[in-house]
Amino acid sequence: PDAPLGRARLMRAGKHAAILSTGNLLPEAAAACARLAERGLDVAHWHFPWVHPLDTSALAEVFASFPLVFTAEEHCIDG
Repeated sequence: PDAPLGRARLMRAGKHAAILSTGNLLPEAAAACARLAERGLDVAHWHFPWVHPLDTSALAEVFASFPLVFTAEEHCIDG
């Protein structure tokens, strides 16, 4: 199911680090999490279908929960 407008979706729980994806990079981020899991790293995946409005509560949760956070994004100025 789709997330409500402006809300991020937790795609995969993890404990070592997190990957935040947006746009068309959802499959690549999911694949990265799977490859890292094969190497013993449990990486969470949060997908942000929208960056306007940005789900700041999800961001706060991610940054409070993980020492390492990576982004997978398309670098679009307008999001």
